[in-house]
Amino acid sequence: LKPLQPRLYTIASSSDVDPNTVSICVKLEQFQLLQDDEKDEFARRFQWNGVCGNLLTQSKIGGTFQFYMEDSKFKLPESQVPVIMIAVGAGLAPFAAFIDEGELDIKSNGKKTKKDYGEWWLFFGCRYKNGDYIYKEKLEKSLEDADGVLDHLKLAFSRETKKKVYVQHLIEENGEELYDAIHNKKGRVYVCGGVAMGKAVRETFAKVFTFYHESKDGHNYLDNLLKKDIYVQELWG
Repeated sequence: LKPLQPRLYTIASSSDVDPNTVSICVKLEQFQLLQDDEKDEFARRFQWNGVCGNLLTQSKIGGTFQFYMEDSKFKLPESQVPVIMIAVGAGLAPFAAFIDEGELDIKSNGKKTKKDYGEWWLFFGCRYKNGDYIYKEKLEKSLEDADGVLDHLKLAFSRETKKKVYVQHLIEENGEELYDAIHNKKGRVYVCGGVAMGKAVRETFAKVFTFYHESKDGHNYLDNLLKKDIYVQELWG
């Protein structure tokens, strides 16, 4: 067997908020070898666990791990610049850190209020509200509090409606406001999640840019944003 490849996780905490802690968000994968109605009792009881999640659940305080760090392009812009965050599942991790860092800046800067900051958008998708909606309290508190950094929280629970709704559908619904935030207010876009989601989101933004930009060439407009790191992605799968 070939050696296992490293598992890469985006850090879910801000060193500005807590320089002594590094947090990650890990999805615990658990699968049964056979369905419950199969006759093979041994196979039915066998459960397969994901490699990294299983290691972490079995770990103890004080244990030692081998890890390494890579530079990330996920960096917050100047405070007046709009921030547009798009994630599914555990891809929400870096934006939990963004929210903590943004709110620290608001609370520690006595000369500014939330109105002095650019708009913050978060589009988050998962299957079920009651099972997959991670960081729920953090997100809703940030939206509701006076010192919270979120202005817009758009949620897509894909398995709770007859017609599946994904983050790209919510982006298209808010296309005009997002185009204004990106084109006129020089906003930054951050996308974190699976490769398929990333592709669907890019196609949706290209469609929005085609409709609103004078060039009517949304793909070329998007390519320029990608080259300038105005539109940044961290994708896996």
